[in-house]
Amino acid sequence: MGSASRILTVVVELGLVMTIAGMLYGSSAPSLANINPPTFDNPFDHGVTVSLGLGPPWGNNYTSSPGNVTAFSNESGSVRCTNATMYACLDDPQNANNGTTRSDGNFTYVHLNHGFAIRLNLTGNLAQGQVKNGQVRFWCRAFDDPDSNYPYIYLVVHAPGPGPTYTLYLDDFGSKVQCTKGGNFVEVDATLFPYTGPGSGAISLSSNPNPPNLALDIIGYGIEISTIETTLFITGYSGACANPDFFTQTGCQISQFIDSLINWIQWIGAGLRFIFSWGGQFIVFLMSVISLFLWLYAIPQLPGPIQLVFSVWVTGNLIYLVYTIAATLRGFPAE
Repeated sequence: MGSASRILTVVVELGLVMTIAGMLYGSSAPSLANINPPTFDNPFDHGVTVSLGLGPPWGNNYTSSPGNVTAFSNESGSVRCTNATMYACLDDPQNANNGTTRSDGNFTYVHLNHGFAIRLNLTGNLAQGQVKNGQVRFWCRAFDDPDSNYPYIYLVVHAPGPGPTYTLYLDDFGSKVQCTKGGNFVEVDATLFPYTGPGSGAISLSSNPNPPNLALDIIGYGIEISTIETTLFITGYSGACANPDFFTQTGCQISQFIDSLINWIQWIGAGLRFIFSWGGQFIVFLMSVISLFLWLYAIPQLPGPIQLVFSVWVTGNLIYLVYTIAATLRGFPAE
């Protein structure tokens, strides 16, 4: 404690002398170099945006209340959109409806009564990585008004399975998403954030007990949805190698190994750059400290006798400062 106190006292005294010299003789001491801390560029945090498709949920259970979540289709000929294939009502192809929008409007949609949810499978062969965030873009319209129980549309991405508990990844809590009441389907974008509510939250895809897909739940006040598009931002992403052909499967696994090896090489390179950047910052700062001490031995416009006395005083303080630091590092308190 005494050593630290003495070091602080010496630094304060030197600072006071610099200030007084500047006030009396108009001599400004050189400033210390600013330290700009480098950032570590972690290649494992370099992610990709993955677009996911839609599929039937686990056990083909789209809802716990079939009468309150229903499919509507105006398809002619072969009908894809039914209560047993609701995902087909929502995976409209891009530029449907004469290219004016990706939503097909009244052509196919799903009707959700107030307070009921639909569950869909998000297909994409998600094998490994960290799920950071996501976005769900959907075209919807409201036929009911929000209330205190369901003020917004709530979305959650979780691991598929029979339940009743799930591994939860993302939700749109805080996005305050609402559908416009009226006859037209309007585009709505919901941002998904890491899940922080009660239950089992996770970001690693390795925590998914039923890979390789995820599930999406949508719940809220009375709405109708025509189209859904989901994208996730994933770091360390790798799709599943599940090819029946031996050579294709082997090639996929070798490719994943090479990708991991490249990331490790980049991580080592980034680490070395980070260390050398800190070293460069330290050298620049040290040089500015040295220039500051040199200025103390030759303060402009300071009378010679006063400079001589002050130089002796500075030298004594510097010697004691070095001695105190060395003694502290060796574990012996300075006297």
